[in-house]
Amino acid sequence: MATATWPVSLPGPMKEPFNEALDDTVIRTSMDTGPTKRRRRYTARKDVLNLVYRLDLTQLAIFRTFYGTTINDGVTEYDMEHPITLATITVAMMSPVKFVNVGASDIYEISFVVEIQP
Repeated sequence: MATATWPVSLPGPMKEPFNEALDDTVIRTSMDTGPTKRRRRYTARKDVLNLVYRLDLTQLAIFRTFYGTTINDGVTEYDMEHPITLATITVAMMSPVKFVNVGASDIYEISFVVEIQP
């Protein structure tokens, strides 16, 4: 478990356009005859979540503090609730955070990619 936790005052990620990619852990070897042989490359998968959050200005300020101070600009792992399974998972940031204003309002969509830590 990580020492940092996603702030409870912030919402969870949006269900759409959420997506999760499971890492390919299989090595496939073609044989001269017969079916392809398969074996595991490693046992700890590196699954990736693409997350999008919709935040107002107050929540955006909380996120900026969490990102800049608590997780050291994305260096430190943190715990969050998995959007589908609702289990607590430890994740690490894998991409820069993108901010998009929604309809010239005080609402922003932030998006980034995290890797689930084994």
